Order: sequence, then structure tokens, then C-alpha cells
Amino acid sequence: MKFLFFIKLFLTSYLLTAQIQKEYYITIKNDTISGEFLDYHPKMVTFLVDEIKVKLKPKEIQSIFIKENEKLVKYVTLNNDKTNFYEEAVVGPLSLYYLRTFNPYDGEKLIFSILIKNNEMINVNASNSKKRIAKLIKDCPQLLKEWTQTNNYPDYDIIKITEAYNECKK
Repeated sequence: MKFLFFIKLFLTSYLLTAQIQKEYYITIKNDTISGEFLDYHPKMVTFLVDEIKVKLKPKEIQSIFIKENEKLVKYVTLNNDKTNFYEEAVVGPLSLYYLRTFNPYDGEKLIFSILIKNNEMINVNASNSKKRIAKLIKDCPQLLKEWTQTNNYPDYDIIKITEAYNECKK
């Protein structure tokens, strides 16, 4: 009897996990459409919905949830740019998104870090990150000091500084 109970419990949790991990997108009208993700480009994604290939542009949907390494990753359309999908990393007074694209010459993957504060998009790259981020966090003086005068926040760890800023603003 216990054996049957554990099998039933296992199957139930497995099925719930499988349902939670489904790929889907959310339309402008807030409809959730489940499907199988087929292809990604920052300007268009392709889903298989009821055996029909559906091509979606950023201006047509709010967000998509795609399985990457056994985890659902959320891509959104930003109010500031309805032409690309952005991976959502941190959301708050200072938000961090990634634009994942490809080099048109050799097809190599490229990732751009985008910070948004007060509805302004700031592209952060290796050559300008320290200065640009310092301007964004200047209203949290202690954090600004740690960012500019210590090694507590390495230049490459934009998630850590974004989360610290959002904590400061709570």
C-alpha cells in the first residue's frame, strides 16, 4: 500500500513539474499560449502551437518563457524598444536585461547588458560600465562609494550591483 502511495506521489509531482516547465508566451491581451519553442532571434521567435508554426515579433507579445538548461527563462518586450526580445535578469528601480543576438558576419553569439532606470535604457559594455553604472547609482551614496572605491562589486558582476541598488532603494 505504501509503495502505491509513493508511486502516485512521484507521478503527481512529476506531472506537475512537467506542466510548470512548459514553454509559453503571453499575448498583448494577457492570453497565455503554451507551445514548443522552435527558434530564437532577437527580432522574432517561432513556437509550435497545435502543430502550427507561429512566428512572433516583440511588438505582438508581452513575454515568452523558454526552457534553457532545464530552467524557464523569461524574455520580454520593453516599452522603450518593441523591436527586440530581452532576457529579464533583475527587475526593480534599476532593472537589468540582456539582448542576445548574433554577429552578422560570423554568426557568433553576442550578449549586451542593458540597464533601465526611470524608463531610460543604458547600454553597458566593458569599456564604459564603471562610469555609466556610477551615474545610475549615485542616489545611493554608500553603494556608489563601494562601487568606485572597493573591489566588493567587480565590473563584470552587473547583477550583483543591480540587486544591491534595488535593496538600497527599498
